[in-house]
Amino acid sequence: SRGEIDTTWRQWRGAAMVGGLMLLGGTGGVAWSEMEIPSNIAAILVATVPLWIALIRWIALRHDRPGRVATAGLLLGFAGTILLVRSTPASDAASQEYGISLIVLMIAPFLWATGSLVSRIVDLPKSPALAISMQMLTGGLFCLMSGLAMGEGSLVHLEAISLKSAAALAYLVTFGSIVGFSSYIWLLKKTDPALASSYAYVNPVVAITLGWVLAGESMNAGSLLAAGVILLAVVLIVRGTARLRQ
Repeated sequence: SRGEIDTTWRQWRGAAMVGGLMLLGGTGGVAWSEMEIPSNIAAILVATVPLWIALIRWIALRHDRPGRVATAGLLLGFAGTILLVRSTPASDAASQEYGISLIVLMIAPFLWATGSLVSRIVDLPKSPALAISMQMLTGGLFCLMSGLAMGEGSLVHLEAISLKSAAALAYLVTFGSIVGFSSYIWLLKKTDPALASSYAYVNPVVAITLGWVLAGESMNAGSLLAAGVILLAVVLIVRGTARLRQ
């Protein structure tokens, strides 16, 4: 209806907050970091989103204090993150670019988690499709402006784009943005944020497998151990949160 299409400046401001936090800070931070960091390592750190959601809800939003199971998951998750950072090969750790990328990559899940929670409390249109479109539009504009400000416009050469690159971009737009992001935002409105973010269970497994098969990426024993610790932490947090709700 016409009433669902009409928008206010307050709703655009809310959409811009969510789009900026999740798409510029979260997705943009991960994409920028992956110029230096392998996709399998990035996926493991992105899996900390449920940890941040639980922590932000407890400290900033005065939500129920995590129970013993969820608290154990929080502690285990951050221990796994430290273990993952410490398992970085010395040659990579010595690189300033790698270090900066790693810091950005650790901040990105926090910003994504913050945006996830903000999306539940700001004023947005009643139409889910319209609200999500506004978030992606404003977030995309923020990413574009950031890229231009960093001088990345001069790096774009349309004639050099291969069919493989175009297909990859089309896949990300379709399944990463239209399907994935829209489904996630819808779930945030319909269920508990900790449950909605449980997609983090499967991301590292898929990324590690595809990185190994398609990109020739490898992982040392320390990184694999850290991945297991972080995934176990996510399981504990989601289950602990669900138990408290019951």
